[in-house]
Amino acid sequence: MFALVPKDIVNTVPAATSIADVPFDRWREVNADGVVIGTVQKTPTGVRVEMRLYSVRGRQPSYSREYTGAATSKRLFAHQMADEIHQQQRNLRGVARTKLTFNSDRDGDKMPSTIEKRHVKEQVIGRLCAPPRRRPQSA
Repeated sequence: MFALVPKDIVNTVPAATSIADVPFDRWREVNADGVVIGTVQKTPTGVRVEMRLYSVRGRQPSYSREYTGAATSKRLFAHQMADEIHQQQRNLRGVARTKLTFNSDRDGDKMPSTIEKRHVKEQVIGRLCAPPRRRPQSA
């Protein structure tokens, strides 16, 4: 889908001084086609997040969006931005806002839940699309 510029190279590009003042020449030097930039402002009821996806060659926004909501929604905003960029740029439904679920019965105890509700977030996920195993019913 998208090839990210390595972090050590990104760190050589000066930070934008505003959402409209992007160092396009430096981004072009590192072979970036697009750059996403945003701002967050406090509001009386939460935050206002503004995001723009710029075409580096055209130096114009190819996509822009504004979000408002609770300050605790920052992760949701980021995931929504990612999904919308995928939809707008590639006509693909993004998966950033989907939830992974698991069913474990390794000790005989069912533990259906979502990853966010688990105490241990690092889970090895194998055979993601496999249907859940059925336990034999006792007679």
